[in-house]
Amino acid sequence: MSNALMREPSLLLIEGNPRSLYVTSLGHKFWLNRSGYIDLKIINEGGFEKSSTKIIQQLVKNGDVVLDIGANIGYYTIIFSKLVGSNGRVIAFEPTMHFKSVLERNIRANVLDENIEIIGKGLSNREESLIIDIGPSSATLHSPQGYDSILKQEEISLTTLDKFMVTQDIDRIDFIKIDVDGHEPFFFEGAWATLEKYTPIIIFEISHLHYLEAGVFAWDFYHSIISRGYNIFHEDDLKQIKSQTEFLRRCSNFNQTCNVIITKKERLDF
Repeated sequence: MSNALMREPSLLLIEGNPRSLYVTSLGHKFWLNRSGYIDLKIINEGGFEKSSTKIIQQLVKNGDVVLDIGANIGYYTIIFSKLVGSNGRVIAFEPTMHFKSVLERNIRANVLDENIEIIGKGLSNREESLIIDIGPSSATLHSPQGYDSILKQEEISLTTLDKFMVTQDIDRIDFIKIDVDGHEPFFFEGAWATLEKYTPIIIFEISHLHYLEAGVFAWDFYHSIISRGYNIFHEDDLKQIKSQTEFLRRCSNFNQTCNVIITKKERLDF
């Protein structure tokens, strides 16, 4: 996706309250709420996270099996569905009823239910139920102190990817996107067996502020990834992060998040 396309505002199709239906320049339709950060980005710029979107369009192929973990309103779910086509499969995990209902609505708007499966659970390091904070654009189990954007709370169910896979007829996983607002380290703890078996390319968010609320240090997480034989690439320039110092410099900012791609390959092939 070119940056020019990403900057074209979405076109309003149906006015609603609180959500209106928009179509992006690429033909993706979304029910969006102008009070949400992600929604407003899609409305004003035609997309969200330009670098991640472009990388995903280059890495995900027709026929792939993709996991969208933390699907939210389905921005990436819709993109994945169109990229993998009728021969592929998208499994979208969204544990909150708040965002799952919007996800389902956006899938219907794009008539893409044939290759998408929605799982109403979150992925973690154990099976349990927890209370999650829901904000205008996202939900988190690890709200920073003083966080004042909580609209409501929900009880959600969590399982592990390894346990989930035992119940599924899936013989491959090609790509995984993870955005769970600070719960990423716990996801990996419950997923290593599956990841070792299928070795998918993974793109995920690092939020140092949320990690600290979860009791996790970003540098420890770095070592857990490296020790498994993964190479880490920063999404902005696709340069490999080769040291802990570089990882901390690029991914431990308290004021913003950082997206990285990890793979066991020596380089990213587009």
